[in-house]
Amino acid sequence: MVDIDFTQIYVSRLEDLKTGFLKRENSVSDVLIDGVDTIRGGMLLEYDRKINIQYHVFPGR
Repeated sequence: MVDIDFTQIYVSRLEDLKTGFLKRENSVSDVLIDGVDTIRGGMLLEYDRKINIQYHVFPGR
């Protein structure tokens, strides 16, 4: 078995929170994988796919 990690993981701050009641600060909104429309458990992906993790934060923090 070969242990290969993903090489392109990025994070994006959404800066969309106003009060923090409906969505918690730093909670993940979406995980986007380049070229994949629907993510399902057990999927095998190439290690060089771009992964973008979007999360909620207050503006200016």
